[in-house]
Amino acid sequence: MQNKSLTDEDATDDVLSLQCVGWVTRKASKMASVTLSIKQYIGADGVEKIEISQSVSGASSQTEELVLVWKSKWMKLAINI
Repeated sequence: MQNKSLTDEDATDDVLSLQCVGWVTRKASKMASVTLSIKQYIGADGVEKIEISQSVSGASSQTEELVLVWKSKWMKLAINI
């Protein structure tokens, strides 16, 4: 949990402003409370999974499921010079 008494509100507001976050949204975000719920489990298919649920007070929630395959995977990178 973030300790809001240790957070510099002006600095946070400046960072969000630089990211083009509107004034109303910046003020509302100071009042909102974010909750994360992380659950690790083995699914019915025998694969290990992590489920992350995020909810904001007064708003909708969002859930993301990550599958832990534990196999190496090569990624092809496209680099344009």
